[in-house]
Amino acid sequence: MNRFRPGDGRSHSSPRSRLHRVTPAQWLGTACLLHALVVGVAWWHVSSGLFLGGPPGGGAIALGRLAGLLASSAMLLQLVLVSRLPWLERSVGCDGLVRVHRRLGFALGPGFLAHPTLLIVGYARRHHLSISQQFISFTGDWPHVWLAVVAIVVMVATVALSMPPIRRRLTYEAWHVSHLAMYFAVGLASLHFTFRPGQYVNVAFLSKGLWAPHPFSFSAAPNGHFLRLSMKAVGDFTRRIHELTPGTLAVLEGPLGAFTVRGSSREKYLMVAGGIGITPILALIESLVGTPRDIVLLYAVKTAKDLVFASELRALTAHCHFILSQSAGASEGYEHGRIDKSMLARLVPDVRDREVFVCGPPLMMQAVIATLHAFQIRGSQIHHERFA
Repeated sequence: MNRFRPGDGRSHSSPRSRLHRVTPAQWLGTACLLHALVVGVAWWHVSSGLFLGGPPGGGAIALGRLAGLLASSAMLLQLVLVSRLPWLERSVGCDGLVRVHRRLGFALGPGFLAHPTLLIVGYARRHHLSISQQFISFTGDWPHVWLAVVAIVVMVATVALSMPPIRRRLTYEAWHVSHLAMYFAVGLASLHFTFRPGQYVNVAFLSKGLWAPHPFSFSAAPNGHFLRLSMKAVGDFTRRIHELTPGTLAVLEGPLGAFTVRGSSREKYLMVAGGIGITPILALIESLVGTPRDIVLLYAVKTAKDLVFASELRALTAHCHFILSQSAGASEGYEHGRIDKSMLARLVPDVRDREVFVCGPPLMMQAVIATLHAFQIRGSQIHHERFA
């Protein structure tokens, strides 16, 4: 009979050491908690302003974002559970994984429904629209949102088909196909983040002092290669942008705004920009180039040094007028003064026949819109959005 003695070179496993061993399930649970913490901090950082004195509907919008984040995170966990990883299945068992998967699946339906519902309610309050009007705006004006609507319908249907009363009536093959459709829905849902020319996003950079989100317009139309945001150094945030290094991570919230050409049926456009308000105007013009559209641009700045994208704008449209309001003297190739009725009548004699887009400082936009009304241009022809 062999006996183990101290010092015989064989290791011993004590009950205490076994108690301190971390199981794969505990590792997964810890990872989920850390993930939830990171998501929560990021959500609060971007959305806290909507709760703390934000615009109407801000609370619902913030909660809608949170619902979307939590539902997406739960979907990732579902994929881990059904992947049947050997190290996890040995720890929990196949029955345990299926049980957690089923319970979590029933919670996904309400989560995916809460995301769009809260966003529709919140933005309806912000834009002073009815629920149905805001839903139509989402699906019509926001690129690919209709794909997300289809995805949500598929996801909710999959959850419903897994309810015991319905599940018992289905063959295994039919139930399995419905679950495969969930992967298709996840792919569709991931496509609804894009933008239209003229829209903007709230941007926060993961760099010291630049965490607070600020709004900036896209200054280039969607091209499938890059996003371009253009900023003017007018505050503490924008004056530090030059300190960023390539590779700095950015958090984007959006796209936002309805300053787009969607729904415009006219063949003639007048674009009026003031200062850095040229950024969404540039994206709009770029998106219209190559179409049979007649585009006239009036771009007002203080001096010639304040012009941005001048050469790019000249290349995009032949009818490009740069207007200097504080020039010291006559400058060849520039207009001088402010955009008033006489200047509009001279530079754009057919202004009444054009769809008009105006973006710039608030006082400038008010003056231009009042001038446009003096030409008896209908309000439906004039599109404007305050650049903040």
